[in-house]
Amino acid sequence: MDMAPPRNVKEVQRLTGRMAALNRFPSRSAVRGLPFFNVLKAPKDFQWTEECQRAFADLKAYLAELPTLTALEQGETLFLYLSACNKAVSAVLVREDRGVQRPIYYVNRALQGPETRYTPAEKLVLALVHAARKLRPYFQAHSIVIVTDQPLRQILAKPEALADFLAEGANLTLTELSPLREDVRLRKPWVLFVDGASSKEGSGAGLLLISPTGEELTYALRFDFPASNNEAEYEALLTGLRIAHQMGITAIKVRSDSQLVVLQVRGEYEVKEEIMKKYLAKVQEAIAPFDTFEIERVPRSQNKLADALSKLASSSFAHLNKEVLVEVVKQKSIDQI
Repeated sequence: MDMAPPRNVKEVQRLTGRMAALNRFPSRSAVRGLPFFNVLKAPKDFQWTEECQRAFADLKAYLAELPTLTALEQGETLFLYLSACNKAVSAVLVREDRGVQRPIYYVNRALQGPETRYTPAEKLVLALVHAARKLRPYFQAHSIVIVTDQPLRQILAKPEALADFLAEGANLTLTELSPLREDVRLRKPWVLFVDGASSKEGSGAGLLLISPTGEELTYALRFDFPASNNEAEYEALLTGLRIAHQMGITAIKVRSDSQLVVLQVRGEYEVKEEIMKKYLAKVQEAIAPFDTFEIERVPRSQNKLADALSKLASSSFAHLNKEVLVEVVKQKSIDQI
């Protein structure tokens, strides 16, 4: 508290060294230290800016009121909260004590180079990987619940995607992360756009799942069985609900351009065909686990992406490879230099 503002690079280095020594105790220390690290990037042109002084004063004030870290009991379940901003990621490991959550350990990491361009979900995965490395003894001795509003399970389920976050030679493996439980706590519902299509060449569905923070997950599903257009619409809805449930989502708003499916699910259309009755029963069973469910019809113009994916999936793939790469060409060839 008595430390004077740094007057040169050496004193800034001393300050950042002290922050590193206290790294376990303050939250978001990487964010708090960014102005100081920026000074060290240009040591020959030392400037203690107003931003540095504000950060220095805020740091002092925060350290004077640090929350007390708590001790653990053997075998209890712990909770890990993740946070990310443009230039840093953070995590806090907490335990519940008589209904009150108390911090155990803070983990912070500044983002570098390409990491600053990661999506919000990718940044949180990076925060999780860094926390798992740093807190290995806790991860080995306790059950850890990841509290998040992002589809991390989706990324962790794909080894090729996770590999981008695991540095070569790291002592952390996908197997060690896979037992983690994920508690997706949402402030707002997810939105699911669905569309089914049937043609002479086959049938399929397109899905667009949007998180409360704007992250988009897209799916094109090819059905290996004959289906009418209405059956394809129901299959799209059921698949989307199944994916959402597997991700731990508890609140969802469905958008579909199928008047028949929407109004049958809402009970506004009488269901006469036996096969439609079976589909409706399946949907009612699928929506039961959700705390909040809503379905609404939208014009096809507002469902373009799901529509395009369903048409792609219902086309014949006989003459295509298993994997098709799509690239956006922004200029005509004749306009390119």
